[in-house]
This record gives sequence, C-alpha cells and structure tokens, in this order.
Amino acid sequence: MTQNIYELFQDIIPELKQQALPEYLSNPEDLDEMNSWDLYYAFGEWMNESIHIWHYIEMTEFQNHDIEDNYYLIQKNVDTHAIEQQIAQAVDQLFEQNKGNQHIDLLDETYDIFFDTLCAVAEQQQLSLLVVVKENPDWMFIPKQSDEKLAEIAELFNATFNEDEDSTMVVY
Repeated sequence: MTQNIYELFQDIIPELKQQALPEYLSNPEDLDEMNSWDLYYAFGEWMNESIHIWHYIEMTEFQNHDIEDNYYLIQKNVDTHAIEQQIAQAVDQLFEQNKGNQHIDLLDETYDIFFDTLCAVAEQQQLSLLVVVKENPDWMFIPKQSDEKLAEIAELFNATFNEDEDSTMVVY
C-alpha cells in the first residue's frame, strides 16, 4: 500500500515521475522496520526532493509557513508576498478584536484564516489544496483534481500513514 501512494502522486504530479521511488519501498525488511511516522516523514521528504510542494506550518510561529517557496505559486508567478500580507492582516485583526479576552483560544480561527486564504488561491490558480491535520499541519497544492480523485488521494494517504489516527489528510 505504501508504494501505491507514491505512484498515485507521481500520476497527478508529472514532476515527481522524474525522481526514483525510495529504496526502502523495494526492500520489505526496511519497510517493516519503519513506523507510520517514519514513513510519513520520508514521504514528505520525497515529495520535496525535486520540487517544493510539501509544506509545514508551525502555528506558534505563524509567519513560518513556506508560501513563498511553493513550486506551483512560483511557476504561476503568484505574488506570495500579497498572500502573506492578506493572512497577516486578517490574523492581526482577529487578535485585535479579541484583545483583552485571555480566555479565548484563537488557534482554530487562525487555521481557518490561513487555509481559507490558501483555498481561494488554489481556486484562482486551478490547484487543489490538501491539508494533513495534526498538531502543526502540513499542506500542499497539487494540480486541480476532481472531487472523486481528491477523495481517493485522501483515503489512500490516510490508509497508508494514519495508523495512530493523529494525522489525517483532508481536502480543503
């Protein structure tokens, strides 16, 4: 099943066909020694081997989200600085509106701002947005796919990497 997720992404992202599949996929002993987190992180590294599409967002360091490094946004000459400013202004406004209320956790609202903005960018640029929900999410743009194909991607990804149910891919 692990090899299937690699092949699926090679099918939808032509640039990934240029790179070899990881050696551990052809060696069952190596594969058996890897837990789901090892497989997950190895997959992310493989995804970024030749193009930068797999991104991590550290919510406590909200400005560190890799938008400016995204392969597809660079290819399409998208003004990533404008996207970052839009997100920063909306987050600043959220915090200003809730200033003084120490009992409100704004993390979910901050996630919504970030991913809603990326979703709008994806629609404008004919991309699809996939998010791996975990403590600090990972996200990626892929070429625009049908709803059925996106459901297939998320289902296979979750079957492959979500053994402990602490990270789940969703279509945003």
